[in-house]
Amino acid sequence: MILDNLRKAGVQNTKKGERLKFDRLDPFARRWLRAAGEYTDADGKTRRVAVSIGPEHGTVGPQQVKEGAKEVVQGVGFDPLLVCGFAFDPHVSEEARRYGKLTVLPVRMNPDLAMGNELLEKTGAGNLLMVFREPDVEVRQEKDGTRTCLAR
Repeated sequence: MILDNLRKAGVQNTKKGERLKFDRLDPFARRWLRAAGEYTDADGKTRRVAVSIGPEHGTVGPQQVKEGAKEVVQGVGFDPLLVCGFAFDPHVSEEARRYGKLTVLPVRMNPDLAMGNELLEKTGAGNLLMVFREPDVEVRQEKDGTRTCLAR
């Protein structure tokens, strides 16, 4: 059911109106990866994507990100890795930044996905899957010695 909704709705990015829409998304039977597919980026280039899906009841932890990234690296040419979950351990964002060229995107699944297909048809598929991350923070040292934090 989650893969069907990924195919239909795509993934809402952190920028308003920007959505990752899949050209193809198929089951991919690995220990930590559940799907692999393709999408076309803003430049018109086809990119391969891997998807890891967290537990229905529980949190996605740093180990799932780490092990999913290992499987992606062993495969050829996946970027990004989408790690989908209903809830995330606070350390996931730290782990997601550790993989150099591999982009790891934590994707929050809306709890409505757990309702089943009949109820989802009534509520629609908009924003069921959304990338989230911590804001970019810039600390500036002012001339008077104070510091200012700016979040983007």
